[in-house]
Amino acid sequence: MMDIETRKSRLAATLSSCDNPYVLQQVEKILVRTDELSPLKKMVVEYPVLLEEKRLRDMVVKTNLPAPEKKAISRYDSYVRPIFFFLSLLMLMLAAAILNAVSHDPENFTRIVFQDLIFRFYLVGWLLYLLDFVAILVIA
Repeated sequence: MMDIETRKSRLAATLSSCDNPYVLQQVEKILVRTDELSPLKKMVVEYPVLLEEKRLRDMVVKTNLPAPEKKAISRYDSYVRPIFFFLSLLMLMLAAAILNAVSHDPENFTRIVFQDLIFRFYLVGWLLYLLDFVAILVIA
């Protein structure tokens, strides 16, 4: 790690040859905020690893992987979680519809039937969550 004087001289030389007004403005703003950045100075002195530059590695998303074969609960989880993800989205939409329907006065018969139907679908969704919980307890 370079000492501070060497870094300052290198930065001063780089700044003197810099023609980009945006970079100069940003450096000027940072230098104005030195008092605000003093906690960062203390943290960097205590933890010099924060100054080390790390190369970001590319992250790869692997798809179509086989389900884990080790335990029954991991197989169950890998098959059921995507279904419950979409069920959760449906439940979220149903909750929004329930809130929207309840916020209005029941003016006509069709609205009452619609509210009842949505409440029943929402109840079925929660029963599926309860069955999932029981299945996990049985498998585990």
